[in-house]
Amino acid sequence: MTADTESNPPEAASAAPPGTSVARIHLAAGSLFLILGSIVGAIAALQLVLPDLLSGYAVTTYGRLAPAARVLLSDGWITLGILGLSYVAIVRVTGSEVRRRPLAIGGAAVVTLGVVAGAGGI
Repeated sequence: MTADTESNPPEAASAAPPGTSVARIHLAAGSLFLILGSIVGAIAALQLVLPDLLSGYAVTTYGRLAPAARVLLSDGWITLGILGLSYVAIVRVTGSEVRRRPLAIGGAAVVTLGVVAGAGGI
């Protein structure tokens, strides 16, 4: 007679902790703004060295790209990243699912739209 004594079944090992989907949404949006802000900031920094880089367009001047990069990084990456990490911490400390998941996702959408509007408005 043999018994199955495996302590970690394969389906339990691959299951994500509860509440990580909300954190993943925030962290994915924050990562997107990190990449976008880094690219825009790098182009703005290159314009200090190469003044003729993208000089044919008024939207791509240093005076517009540098503040847009700061908005993308500070308001997008930092804000959404901290919110995502706080959801991870809350879920791990309490051990339960986020209660108002649609509200948390809606908050991420509002912050994302605000960052896009702020960076685009510059």
